[in-house]
Amino acid sequence: MKILHIAAYNTLYFNGVYSVLVELTKEQMALGHQVRILNIDNNEGEVLPIEQKAGSQQDFRQLLEDEQPDIAILHGIYKPCYRGYVRSLDRLHIPYLVEPHGGSSVQNARKSPVKKWIGRLLIANRLISHAKAVIYLNQKEADDCAYKKIRKQSLIIPNGTVPYPLKPARTNQYPVRFIFLARIDVDQKALDLLFPAIKRFNNSGDKEKAEFHFYGKARMPEYVTAFNQYIQQADDNVFYHGPVFGKDKLKAYHSSDVFILTSRFEGMPMSVLEALSCGLPCLLTPQTNMADAIEQYHCGWVTSLSVEAIAESIRQILKEYPTKAEELSENARKAVADYSWSHIAQKSVSCYESFII
Repeated sequence: MKILHIAAYNTLYFNGVYSVLVELTKEQMALGHQVRILNIDNNEGEVLPIEQKAGSQQDFRQLLEDEQPDIAILHGIYKPCYRGYVRSLDRLHIPYLVEPHGGSSVQNARKSPVKKWIGRLLIANRLISHAKAVIYLNQKEADDCAYKKIRKQSLIIPNGTVPYPLKPARTNQYPVRFIFLARIDVDQKALDLLFPAIKRFNNSGDKEKAEFHFYGKARMPEYVTAFNQYIQQADDNVFYHGPVFGKDKLKAYHSSDVFILTSRFEGMPMSVLEALSCGLPCLLTPQTNMADAIEQYHCGWVTSLSVEAIAESIRQILKEYPTKAEELSENARKAVADYSWSHIAQKSVSCYESFII
């Protein structure tokens, strides 16, 4: 089977779609399929061997005629060029699936609402209505979809993770080291709540029992400015290390105790899967779409989107983690036992094949 993934990413920045495609396409090719990636962004970083570019709609049509894919997977739903891509795919009778990666949620639509309304009117409605099906990362993402009136078949294909080396759990030791490792997006990741929550916790008198380490990079100038202000005004138990990749990212996980992500909306964050695979328990908001797994496997804590709730959860962790570190680590690994990329690739290919005429 010839599979064409179409996505936008820049490898100089944290990007969940890129992280997904690196592992998913590798496993799909290992199953004997021919896979290509069309990157519609201006990628300034590392270029994958199977990555291609299409500078215009004519270039895209020529790519389709040259490659003759059996199916296309469009990642994201608000890309302006997708409007023309859909016409070319339809004319050449190439079936396609849409994977929003959290972009179809009601919460996401409230971010830049005017821009999203225009994107829905001009791009997303047509994109989804002409697709064979929509791929969701979990049932919660499907339930939160803002496009339910466009009745399309739904598929659940989660993200996966690699079997990272297990981090040795530290018991009865302070400070507990919290790690935030993700794209620096002040609004989506609710950093406007997390930093005040850390300040509130520090003012409660247990500041010396916790450290907070931030890894990532902002792409939007306004987020760079806001994040820098938060870091400059933070206490001396808050550290920013910049973006990390590969072995440096693994080292960051292994030097930490608890992963923290307070997002307002997500699809299925790769960073949470990676942290769990390393044996890190997590502090998450329900909007990460991973809270149910955290509660089911008893491998972390679920908080809510408020400064007070996040600060109180940090205090709760400091009471519980030091004596439960090993148990929490074991449970974290159990939570991702069924999320190997080889298993996810097999499931994805099986789903794709059902739409090929």
